[in-house]
Amino acid sequence: MTEQYISMLIQSLQKKKQILAQIETLSMQQKELLRAENLDVQAFDQAFDDKGKLIVQLDLLDQGFDSVFERVQSELSSQEAKQAHAAEIQTLQDLIRDITDLSMHIQTTEERNKASVEQYFRKERSQIKQGREGSNAAMNYYLNMKNRQIVPPHFYDNRN
Repeated sequence: MTEQYISMLIQSLQKKKQILAQIETLSMQQKELLRAENLDVQAFDQAFDDKGKLIVQLDLLDQGFDSVFERVQSELSSQEAKQAHAAEIQTLQDLIRDITDLSMHIQTTEERNKASVEQYFRKERSQIKQGREGSNAAMNYYLNMKNRQIVPPHFYDNRN
């Protein structure tokens, strides 16, 4: 029974590693989209939505892993069980190490992407502000010219 649980744990970690690799790929796509001259907002949003779906799957995997691990943990705590399942435990440790490395890489990529998105929005806001200021200036000029009093010529003789 313990061997089945260990097998389930290994499969769960392998699946988690695959999902994290997909998230990493999507993060790299977003990074490239942010580097482009003109941001393809639809593609960026699609990658964001896809990552959200993958994160939901990760949460489910983590919950399942935790429940199975709770059942096996007490059985694997003895020295005999550790020796009997040394290869499987080593595989689990290797997978956890790989998952941690992937998670750290994803985290740094996401932090860089966040900074790039913030910079993009600052640039867009400044362009919108410039457009508003230009529009306001044109409107003020129009209103000012419309309301001007017509000044008669100074050198015109009003005598009849």
